[in-house]
Amino acid sequence: MNIKKIKKIFYFPVNFSIIALFITTLICCNKESDPLIPPAESSSWIKQSTNITNNLKGIYFTDSLTGYACGNSFPNDSSKIIKTTDGGASWHKKPVPVSAASLNSIFFTGQNTGYACGSLGNIIKTTDAGENWALLPVITSNFLYDIIFYDSQTGISSGINGTIIKTTNAGLNWQIISLPFSGTLYSIDVTLNGEAFICGDFGTVYFSSDYGSSWSLQQTPSQNTLKSIFFTDANTGYSCGQTGTLLKTTNKGVNWVILPPPATDEFTSVFFINESTGFLTGDIGAVYKTYDAGNNFTRKSTPTANFLRKCFFVSPQYGWIAGESGTIIHSSMGGE
Repeated sequence: MNIKKIKKIFYFPVNFSIIALFITTLICCNKESDPLIPPAESSSWIKQSTNITNNLKGIYFTDSLTGYACGNSFPNDSSKIIKTTDGGASWHKKPVPVSAASLNSIFFTGQNTGYACGSLGNIIKTTDAGENWALLPVITSNFLYDIIFYDSQTGISSGINGTIIKTTNAGLNWQIISLPFSGTLYSIDVTLNGEAFICGDFGTVYFSSDYGSSWSLQQTPSQNTLKSIFFTDANTGYSCGQTGTLLKTTNKGVNWVILPPPATDEFTSVFFINESTGFLTGDIGAVYKTYDAGNNFTRKSTPTANFLRKCFFVSPQYGWIAGESGTIIHSSMGGE
């Protein structure tokens, strides 16, 4: 047998084994030297397509499918109110009969009847689930920031210059409630038996026990502007605002205490889905969730860096947050 043939027969298998061993060793070494990369944080918050660029300031859902959002006029007046009937998968513009620059809050007393308030003292009302809106009698020219109803007839709205107005006939007539306060009142919440709370500039909180007809000033440990207030029951409530301000009461506002904030940025909205679980929203797409009644908060991943202004949950699972540049984000998993 030719020696060259013998060498060829054994030469290639031997060299292939050596090469295979070398490659295997090299791969193993590289794997051992690779840094451990943690998996990306998952989030149940998804961004919905609104097809508008308006800054959205209010949001409200009457059920898990039907909801509304309101905001300012840019780039055109037809985008002040948008509506969804499929949980936010699609949003549609609804025309409104006002030329005011902004609508800041929206609230529904039932499936069909709702209200929105805004600049120039404008309040509009719908009785057909947001398809058509009518301008209610204007009693003030002051900028209105919030509107809320106790029932189908009795509601209150608040705004700049200490403005509080009240209706007892579903918005047909309004009366001005005088307060010795010249700052802005940004947010209202109502509880049982005709009680209500309003927060605003200079750490101000007012309390009413007679459906908003009269108000008494409560003492808080903050001078920072409070942008949002929310009560989980008749006694326990929260308020948040500028520079990470976060307050809590467990005795109907007789005493308010400062809670450790999860950040020092401005908080724009506080909303609780039960006595322990709640949310804060703010700038740079910030959403913070607490599981222990505000003692600790965890920042949740969101698909936006836009300023988030208003949080609303229609159930413990389904929630939406509205913000700047037409932003709406949605969770169907309790905001995880």
